[in-house]
Amino acid sequence: MSEKPEQENIQRRQFLKTGGAVVAGTAFLPGAAHAALFRDHFLLSGSESRNPFETFGGKSPPPSGEVIVIGAGIAGLTAAHLLSKRGMKVTVLESSHSPGGRMSSTTKAGFTLDRAAQMLMGTYDTLIPLIKDVEFESELIPFDSGMSLYFDHAHHRIDASHPLSVFDDGLMERRDLGRAGLSVPRVLKNTFGKSLTSCADWADLDVASAETWSKKNIGVSGLENFIEPLTRGVFFQEPEEVSQILPLWLLGSFTKRKPNFTLRNGVNSLPQKIAETLDIQYGAHVESIQQIGERVALQTSLGRYESDWVVLAVPAPVAHPILIDARVDEAELLKTPYRSGINLLVHAHRNWNQDPILKRLSGVLVSRKENSVIAAIGTETAKRGRPVPSGELLQVFVYDGISSGGICDEPDSAVLARALPELERIMPGLREAGCEVLDLARWKNAMPVLEVGKAKRVRDYRVQRDRFITRRVVLAGGDAARTRRVVLAGDYLGFPCTDGAAETGLWAAKHILRGR
Repeated sequence: MSEKPEQENIQRRQFLKTGGAVVAGTAFLPGAAHAALFRDHFLLSGSESRNPFETFGGKSPPPSGEVIVIGAGIAGLTAAHLLSKRGMKVTVLESSHSPGGRMSSTTKAGFTLDRAAQMLMGTYDTLIPLIKDVEFESELIPFDSGMSLYFDHAHHRIDASHPLSVFDDGLMERRDLGRAGLSVPRVLKNTFGKSLTSCADWADLDVASAETWSKKNIGVSGLENFIEPLTRGVFFQEPEEVSQILPLWLLGSFTKRKPNFTLRNGVNSLPQKIAETLDIQYGAHVESIQQIGERVALQTSLGRYESDWVVLAVPAPVAHPILIDARVDEAELLKTPYRSGINLLVHAHRNWNQDPILKRLSGVLVSRKENSVIAAIGTETAKRGRPVPSGELLQVFVYDGISSGGICDEPDSAVLARALPELERIMPGLREAGCEVLDLARWKNAMPVLEVGKAKRVRDYRVQRDRFITRRVVLAGGDAARTRRVVLAGDYLGFPCTDGAAETGLWAAKHILRGR
């Protein structure tokens, strides 16, 4: 009877010993002010601290030419910022009436609330340097790292700043813990040196699904209790449909053990800041894009445009029908499926910080085993430095695994009728405390699916486009191939996060600057 617990303790210690060696020297900096944390990110991180917005371009002469950027989300704004900074004439066309896309914030009851994107990870090697470049780092505030994985009708707390905590709270069965102890350190070794921003850098590992990888390396319990809540709650995706590079990227990010941030006045304050120096034409609906010779013609609701270059930085389902002369590789990337989601903002007249398991909790990730339409819950009190009303403001992310025909297509009343009782089950005491729904936002294209093979396709697309820039390619018929003047950017070309989208804009801008 006593042998099993002892064996489990030995396996746990063995894993903590081997896994701890992997993350040695990356200690978290507790209690530091946000300015100091930001400084440490840049000054103490070696090559990762290089600001791509400062170093790119060297002493080359200022470029000339016109660029139209389609979309004022973070991908388009990142591209426009660098191109404008390097001296090119840039016009941004945005169909809505404000910048930011899913970096969206709103004001309710006098408080600033984020609607979609919430957290800026300390490992963001594009977005955080961009924040520094626009002199916005004073707006960064710490974001608590505690999370709860909700399965078997109970909360199981982990700490994102201490990655091995996932293996130290009864989340995995004994045999799966032993399997993880043998495989995870080896797997993490294969991720060292890879960019945590560009999914193209992970193409060599893009060979199987997250489900397949999880069953092999951390077992069924690790899949159901850890990987599934993460892929569903954070990315609105199922482990069987996404590449194994997603959990590998997450584990690689966790081992950096860097503090996380958000923005004092909402995540949308960053797009607003970047947009201040750009020429953005709002209410511009692009109807068609076509390259004609060495120019690109656009037909829009505001009239016809022509430009030397176009950065197409909108979600794939929006970009696909308007790029009428899409090349084969472009068309394949633009077929990327998206998952829909709903964000509820709920004011609860209770604060869960007195509950030990939920104290200083940034969010709850809900397992698929719970059969819940709630994928995740975020808490506004986790954003230290941003005032919240008495009680708690909850961000409730609704997703049922269906892109169309599911809860995302139901009327508001039906969504609330299903979501609120489940919210009470996950956050007990909600009904007695009383709650009020402040906002309901629908995101038709909430998240692109990081399918198996996507990283390879992105890598091949970039390699081929850069080859056209660096040398003239002769086609079989003997005609010189023209440089492709339409450059793709957007979340579907990177990891499904704000930094992944920003990196695609950065790459697009660099590509144009190389070919100017």
